[in-house]
Amino acid sequence: MEQYYRLFSCYRMPDVKQDRLIQIRPSRVVHQQTEHVIVAYRNQFFVLNVVINFTRLDEDDLYKSLTQIVKMADDDPWTSDELGIYTSLPRRTWANIRSELIKG
Repeated sequence: MEQYYRLFSCYRMPDVKQDRLIQIRPSRVVHQQTEHVIVAYRNQFFVLNVVINFTRLDEDDLYKSLTQIVKMADDDPWTSDELGIYTSLPRRTWANIRSELIKG
C-alpha cells in the first residue's frame, strides 16, 4: 500500500536535458489540493480523481475506476488503438514540444 501512495505523490516531468521527478506531499490526508491522474487509453483521455473528500482512494476503488474507464473506452465506437499524443517520439523531442505548448 505504501508504494501506491508514493506512486501517486510524484510524477515525471519531461525536460529538454533530463526528466525531472516532481514529488507532491506524501501524506494520506490532503488539504486544499485536488489530486488526479490523467489516464490515456485507446486514444482517449480520462481524469481519474485519486482523492475524494480529502482521502485517497484505496486499491479496490482505484481498480473499479480504472475498470470503468476501460469499459467506457471499449464501448465507444469512435475509439482507436493508435498511439497517444507524442508517446512514440523521443523524450527530448517530446520535452521540446511540451515546452512550446506551455508557453501558449
